[in-house]
Amino acid sequence: MTASAIVWEQKKGVPTQPSLLYLKPYLYAVTEGGVASCYTADRGEIVWQERLTTGKTGFSASPLFAGGRIYILSESGETTVLEAGPEFKILSRNPLGEKCQASPAASKGRLFIRTEKNLVCIAAD
Repeated sequence: MTASAIVWEQKKGVPTQPSLLYLKPYLYAVTEGGVASCYTADRGEIVWQERLTTGKTGFSASPLFAGGRIYILSESGETTVLEAGPEFKILSRNPLGEKCQASPAASKGRLFIRTEKNLVCIAAD
């Protein structure tokens, strides 16, 4: 790849471990330190950037989009649920009280979270 192929580059507030989440027209990220960001995918402009927690917990899991919401899981086991879109809006915080490092998964209306000692399945029904 040549330098001329790069459309945009962001060097501040980008994760080194969790993967990015693309939901057209936005790109979402969370750093290991708990700073969540929303960028315009086509230009890389910061739409919003907010700290998810004031604690010392880390973030290694990648964000998940399911059921119209974004789920971000901290290493302390708290899931922050965000509204997808151009405004930063926390819908809920759900602590599991157990260490988590794996990314959550979703299937058939259920959310699966692997903690240090358990596999948790959360369903609305």
